[in-house]
Amino acid sequence: MSFKESDSIDALIANCQRESEAVQLPDADAATPAAEGAASDVPTTALRADANIADVSASDGQQAADLPDTASATDADTPKQEGIDNHAEPDTEADADCVVSVPHKKKSVPAYGKHGRALKTDPYGNPIRKRKQGAPLRSKTPVDTVTPADIHKPQVSFMNSVANIEPAARAAWTGATANAYDHAVLRGDGAEEGTSKYSPKIRRMRDSTRAKEAASNKKKRRSAMPYEKDSPVAESRTGVGARRRKKKNKSDDKANRVPEKLMEQPYEESAPIQYMQKAAQTSIDLSSAEGATENIDIDVHYSAERRPRMDLPKQEKRYRSKEDGRNIRSDLADLQIALTLRLIFLIPAAVCSAALSVLHLFSLPLPMFLSVEQSPQSILIIQLLLGLIGIVFSGELLKSGMVKLVHLRPDSDSMASISLIFAELSAVLTVPTPEMLRQHTVSLYISVALLAVCMNTIARRMIVTRAQRNFAVLSDGEPKYAVHYVENESRAENLTRGNGGAFPIMATMRPVGQINDFWRYSFSSDLGDRICRYAVPIVGAVAALLAILLTVVRHDTLESPLCYGFSVFALCFSAASCAAIPLISNLPMDTGTKRYVRNHGMLLGYQSIDDFYDINTVMVDITTLFPQGTGRLSSIQVIGESHMEVALCYAAALTHRAGSVLKDSFAAALVAEENALPAIENYAYEEGKGVSGWIDNKRVLLGTRELMTEHNISALPAYAKELELTGKNKEAVYLSVSGTAVALFIIEFSASRAIKRWLHELEREHIYLLIRSNDAMLSQRRIAKMFEFPEHLLKVIPARLEPEYEAETEPLQEASATMLCAGKLSGFVQMIVGAKRIRRAANLGAILQVAAAALGLLYAMIFLLIGAEEDVSGGVVLLYQLATALISISAVHLQEV
Repeated sequence: MSFKESDSIDALIANCQRESEAVQLPDADAATPAAEGAASDVPTTALRADANIADVSASDGQQAADLPDTASATDADTPKQEGIDNHAEPDTEADADCVVSVPHKKKSVPAYGKHGRALKTDPYGNPIRKRKQGAPLRSKTPVDTVTPADIHKPQVSFMNSVANIEPAARAAWTGATANAYDHAVLRGDGAEEGTSKYSPKIRRMRDSTRAKEAASNKKKRRSAMPYEKDSPVAESRTGVGARRRKKKNKSDDKANRVPEKLMEQPYEESAPIQYMQKAAQTSIDLSSAEGATENIDIDVHYSAERRPRMDLPKQEKRYRSKEDGRNIRSDLADLQIALTLRLIFLIPAAVCSAALSVLHLFSLPLPMFLSVEQSPQSILIIQLLLGLIGIVFSGELLKSGMVKLVHLRPDSDSMASISLIFAELSAVLTVPTPEMLRQHTVSLYISVALLAVCMNTIARRMIVTRAQRNFAVLSDGEPKYAVHYVENESRAENLTRGNGGAFPIMATMRPVGQINDFWRYSFSSDLGDRICRYAVPIVGAVAALLAILLTVVRHDTLESPLCYGFSVFALCFSAASCAAIPLISNLPMDTGTKRYVRNHGMLLGYQSIDDFYDINTVMVDITTLFPQGTGRLSSIQVIGESHMEVALCYAAALTHRAGSVLKDSFAAALVAEENALPAIENYAYEEGKGVSGWIDNKRVLLGTRELMTEHNISALPAYAKELELTGKNKEAVYLSVSGTAVALFIIEFSASRAIKRWLHELEREHIYLLIRSNDAMLSQRRIAKMFEFPEHLLKVIPARLEPEYEAETEPLQEASATMLCAGKLSGFVQMIVGAKRIRRAANLGAILQVAAAALGLLYAMIFLLIGAEEDVSGGVVLLYQLATALISISAVHLQEV
């Protein structure tokens, strides 16, 4: 049957009826008049207009069994119709190009296959044929399938098709005069009366998505590229979004291949490109003539493109491998050797300079070349040489101090550097006028400056020794826990609610795989550096004003006003140099870290003190209070005919899932490994009672007698029997399976003396203790009684807040931590308490040093203003600094850390 655009729906219906009547079937009921089918309410059969309908004409003598073969043969010999694909057999109603409705009898016509077997038919009686394997879905010659109607195809886009209309709704418009066109029916204006007003919703192609994309591409490319026509067998093309994603993935791959060092470096903003001008000579041959280089004229402008900055500071040393560890150890060893050599030369120079400054204060018989009154030149030269030794062997210290001063970030290095530099300059300016030294108008303060430099070097060596000690613990291969404070204030408030009115500042431990910033935190600034940040500018301003004022007032009576002014400036810095200020923080930290490393605790630098000195709450797991061995199985009572192995297996699985203190005890009693424990489903913890879960499709409970009674567990032993088995520090734990008690475990707990000691330290510092526990037998009151800890400082975290606890204690792959421990309560509490005590000791030393600096500066100002320069000589200032340093160091050392 041929189907063209000019055919009407009525002609199609009549043609289909004639062809169906021509098919002779053996069954007498196969042929039904069209009028009878039209009059009765019978189902209709959907005929495909593009299907290859065989023109079957059977003879009178042909048997019914030969019908399938004849139909198959005629089907194969049917020529191709224009615009119809013989190979494509659509399986669904939506695949039909055009569908018409033909009335039939209620009884469907049976269809037979090649071998006489009945074929499956769709609800409309059409046989469902399977496509042969490997058969093409489209025509091999698509050019031949193009119809004249395809010429106007790019002009419109059809949004609804006849194939998408339900069969029951087709009867309303089948009689309409319409034009069939590629999955749509275009209804003309002169439609017959009484017919449906169905018409497809159309959209002009210029409003379609592809048309808009083509228009935008046309504007971007600025080319008169016509809109491309669709082909019936057009291949799928990559869309714009897919191309963008592909480019994005490629760029991501390239970004991942960029080294991490280059990615971290910032880029300068790009500037407009400057094109090169044409040079007079475009090629140069330097080998042809001797004077060729003189005639070179090259005009090249560099295009300021984005490039990585090369003036960044050096990348911090990181400990990620054994090679990094060896490098860090080597660097620390080199620093320690350099500081030790510096002390070897500085200490003798400081002692000699101090002796020359102090001996002339007393009436002692001295050689003539050591007397200031008889030979000031010799004293001046000796002091200059000793000061020069200090400058030579403290070059790194002086450089660091002056650089930080230039960047407006002075520290203790800057204080010592300024003292030594101006003391040496004052001595150099005194060389032309030794009479001013003999008359005590000026004095030498090199001994005070050398004392400050020696104290600073000792403090730096303490820092390096502490870093070596900590790194030895960090690289021992044991698991590490980062101590950190809870930054989420609402979470900290929820966890500590009910403990008191103080604002919660809580610390806890988190397992960590990689530690970052070890080098930076080990050499972080301390309390002395922060004091010097304000002391240096204040003392410098006072010293400069006083020197200028006194020089202007007394310039007429001075042999060298410049020498006098520098001497006054050096005196002010020497009197307020705070010689022992680098030790006030490093001395208690050095003493404390020697004890902390015994418990595998690492306090890296003074940044740790700043982070944890105000902690008022610590949060730990119950297993830290009851380490392995403190909770053990005293006895096991099997109830009924239960198997002990099964009971131990179920109990071990539940305790391991709950993180109980008994998990190690059950695991030790069980022969199987942890990996062989059964899986638990629907695990739940009932606060204060026990845990439950489904194991091997059985309801398993593990907990107190109250839990069993609440769940109506049978076969429980008498309560008197339970009291007989339990005694002091013993608890009874029941195990039930499928509603029946199967075992009774007698658990014995013991409080460790070491845990008691560190909990007592928490009590002394008035620090609250939060405990995460899923052990119903360890109540808050029982824990407080066992460890003799105040119950008002103790809190067991409720089960509803356990996700909050998990969020703060989950393991970390990398962490930037200032305080580390081994996950034990001893090291954790020791460093938390130690941070508070180190802070108090450092504050005491800072108060003493600041007071000493203020009194020394005031003392120097008073005696300079009254003209008593002899009473503020170098020896007097040196004795003052030695006395204040000794007092400060003793007070700090006597503090408990």
